[in-house]
Amino acid sequence: MKVLLWGLLLLVIVAVLSELAFKTILGSDVVAAVVARDPGARDVSASVASPVLYSLAANQSISRVTVSARQVDLGSLTADRVSSTRRRRLPTSTASS
Repeated sequence: MKVLLWGLLLLVIVAVLSELAFKTILGSDVVAAVVARDPGARDVSASVASPVLYSLAANQSISRVTVSARQVDLGSLTADRVSSTRRRRLPTSTASS
């Protein structure tokens, strides 16, 4: 019984650490993409909603990614601060009569 509990505890720890690692890697990749697109952007940050591993394993899109940056070049003008959030819309079901 102790072996089963230790195995379960180890599984939970691995799952939590994996989730944190994937969120960190994905967030840093988003930041790198923004900096590559506009090298003059300052204070670029990204936030990724959980669960990342489940979404990737289920071949779904990640529900929310937020990116924020300062001094972003938007072509003909330069914004002091830009923040963008993308949320996935859940499909709506319609009832037929």
